Amino acid sequence: METDVVYFARRASEERLAASKATHELAAQSHLELAERFAELAAAIQIRERDLGLPFASTRAEDTISA
Repeated sequence: METDVVYFARRASEERLAASKATHELAAQSHLELAERFAELAAAIQIRERDLGLPFASTRAEDTISA
């Protein structure tokens, strides 16, 4: 099971990819906004876990499970 940090990092990556493939400017912008939100969530969780002294959760792509 992937951690929340890995999940949000993966979703950010998926949204960036969707933005790059979007054929409409507004769709691309929406995907980029979602990517930014997901990346911010991943970063916030990592900061909180660090502040609590919890183990580091990797966000490397190879640590995620592809569907």
